[in-house]
Amino acid sequence: MFRRQQMEFAQFVILLFFAVTAITVAIFIDVAIKWPNLIKKWTEVDKALSASYGFPSDLHRRLKMIAFIILVAAIAEHTLYWAFRFKYIERGETFSETVQLYFEQQFDQVFSIVPYCVVVGVVAQIVNTFSTLSWNFMDLFIIIVSLALSARFKQVVVRIRALTKKKEENVDVWCRVREDYTRLAILCENVDDTISTIMLVSFGNNIFVVLVQLYYSIERPPVNAALDKIYYVYSFSFLVIRTIAVALYAATIHTESKKPQYYLNAISMHVYNVEIERFIYQVRYSIITLTGHKLFKVNTSLILRIAGAIVSYELVLIQFHVA
Repeated sequence: MFRRQQMEFAQFVILLFFAVTAITVAIFIDVAIKWPNLIKKWTEVDKALSASYGFPSDLHRRLKMIAFIILVAAIAEHTLYWAFRFKYIERGETFSETVQLYFEQQFDQVFSIVPYCVVVGVVAQIVNTFSTLSWNFMDLFIIIVSLALSARFKQVVVRIRALTKKKEENVDVWCRVREDYTRLAILCENVDDTISTIMLVSFGNNIFVVLVQLYYSIERPPVNAALDKIYYVYSFSFLVIRTIAVALYAATIHTESKKPQYYLNAISMHVYNVEIERFIYQVRYSIITLTGHKLFKVNTSLILRIAGAIVSYELVLIQFHVA
């Protein structure tokens, strides 16, 4: 009975993995349709800000570096996965028999429906690799968009800090800065309207896979074999770090959008004017953040809530395992 439940759970995980891939492709097609309009608005904001702030320093290098690190780490994780899987594949008398055994064991859910064919096996392998890359790309996409948007908010924060130290009294100067902040707030809302579904799928999928990894580590912990231990530790560490990175980078937008109030509240009375007052109210009551399809807001406290949810659901999985 328990063995059958294990098989059903494993099949459910595989089915969900490919279902999420299909959903991700559909979502990115929708994003691609909306993207030209979003980029047009983003370009208008960039042009308006670049005259006063310039392009965010070092942003190009940071984007490339983060993309490189995540992609290399993902390729390494996938390579370890195939080495781990191939280790337990039966060996045939010939190379073609070994390939057949590999495909039949790796994609048994496919060949239980259709007869074995090497072409089908290769296609299944390509789809599997594509699914893994799309999962990593989804998280990378969120990180890059969040980093680019938060970099602009940081520029506005730096300008506000400089004006407060300078004790700027010119109302027009403060009006222009507030208008820049408003442009970014509207841009953030437009970005959220475009990618909020991606955020929802990314966070939901990452949390589920963390739970599955923890469950498998309890059910069948790696023993003795060094490759098994290396794969489990590296795969789980990479997944957790990537999940945290997505949450932190996305939450940076909300964090940076709230920083101006610390400097605006410290302005002395003889500098205080109506534009500063409006600015304070705008920063205090505006909710500038990315969301998961409006179901949750991505801020720093979300990480603690995710950790609490993982612990709660893992306890349920442990009880399920014991039962």
